[in-house]
Amino acid sequence: MQLKILTANVAMGNPDADKLIPCIKSLLWFHNWRVVPFLIFGGRFGRIFDYGSHSRAGRPEWFLAHSSLSKVIDLITAELPDVIILNELLYQIHYETLNTALAELGYKDIVWGFSPHHPDAILSTVVASRIPVLSGGASLELPWGRQIGGGGGASYVSLADMPVTVVGCHLVIGKGMRVVFEKEIAVLKNFAEEERKSGRQVVIAGDFNATDGKIQDTMNFASLKLKTVTTQKTNPLCLPAFLRTECDHIFLPSNWQIPETRFLSFGSDHLAVVTEVKTTSTAE
Repeated sequence: MQLKILTANVAMGNPDADKLIPCIKSLLWFHNWRVVPFLIFGGRFGRIFDYGSHSRAGRPEWFLAHSSLSKVIDLITAELPDVIILNELLYQIHYETLNTALAELGYKDIVWGFSPHHPDAILSTVVASRIPVLSGGASLELPWGRQIGGGGGASYVSLADMPVTVVGCHLVIGKGMRVVFEKEIAVLKNFAEEERKSGRQVVIAGDFNATDGKIQDTMNFASLKLKTVTTQKTNPLCLPAFLRTECDHIFLPSNWQIPETRFLSFGSDHLAVVTEVKTTSTAE
């Protein structure tokens, strides 16, 4: 069977995040001044800098006025993938707009996963399917780090028409979050193994904030025998190419065929990744 999957980090709805100044501006509004040393030092020196997640007056109002999902919706409308994984959505700002738009495009099952930080503007991961799913899907609890780079949620759906479970995730970033990153990968690996025991194949997609090599070497992720479709540097588009990295992945069973994968710019600081695959009937 064929399956079309799209993953995209929507940059908190910033429609011009592929440009440096608008990108930095939205990061400052979301994280406050703490994001500056975090970006410079990658989350290290936590005893010197406060990287914690804190409420900020006016944050929801600013994003309500300045964010837009129009380019994201245009992308989905043009591609109409079977399953989508979206990261860095803000629950209080985007929930109604996104759910309404996706429902109109035929996505009957839409599952939100939430991060534990910034309760006034909850960073979220959404998995949505145009294919019927079993039991509506659910959020997936990961050991998120409660700081600026602490990840943005996880959720999954189990497809009804084929024995496939699709997991969407947004993992931690920064050298100072290595321990949490390894724990997150361990949870994803264990979840995938449990799904396989029930005869289901697993796709894990989203913003991993890490290269394929780093992911495969962490908590024996390689034992799942999943392969990424990502062959290009996907983030951040607002910086020169030599400063970018391949952090947005769609990990598939190694025996699936991949006729086509494309990397699409849509206004985010991340490229969207869309792949069309031919599945097999059994898991490895």
